[in-house]
Amino acid sequence: MTQFNYMKKLFVLLLLPVLLFACSKDQRSVNKLEGTWLATTLEVVSDGEVVVSVDDEYTTVLHATFGDCKLSKNKGCETSWVISSPSNTNYAYDYTVSDDGSVLEMTSWSSPTYSDRTYQILELDKDNMTLRSGNSQDYYTYTFVKQ
Repeated sequence: MTQFNYMKKLFVLLLLPVLLFACSKDQRSVNKLEGTWLATTLEVVSDGEVVVSVDDEYTTVLHATFGDCKLSKNKGCETSWVISSPSNTNYAYDYTVSDDGSVLEMTSWSSPTYSDRTYQILELDKDNMTLRSGNSQDYYTYTFVKQ
C-alpha cells in the first residue's frame, strides 16, 4: 500500500466518527428543549426598571412542552405553552432554534393574542432554561426548570 492510499484511508477513518456524531448547535438545543418545563420566575423590565418580579408561585401558571424534533430548513418543531391561571389555556406554536442554539423563534398557529415570539436563550441545559424577549431597556425574562 502506498503512503498516499494509507493517508487517504486514515483520513476517512478519522472523519467518519465526526460525520456520524456531528450535530449542529441548533439541533443540540432542540434536543435539550424536549420535555415539559415549568416556569419558576418571571421578570418584566420597562425603561431599565424592574416592574414585575414573580418567583416560585409562578410555577402553577406557565408550562411549556417541547416535542421530540429534528430540525429541517422547511419545517418547524411543535410546542405548546399552557397558562393555567386564571383559566387553563393552551397556546400552540411551531418553533425553530437558530444562531448556534441561542435564538428560539416561535410562530403561533392557535391564537392571534399570543402571536409570534422570539427569545434569546440565555441558559439551556438538561434541567434549566432562561429565555428573554425584548430589547436592552424593555424585556421580560422567564426562568424554567424541567419537570
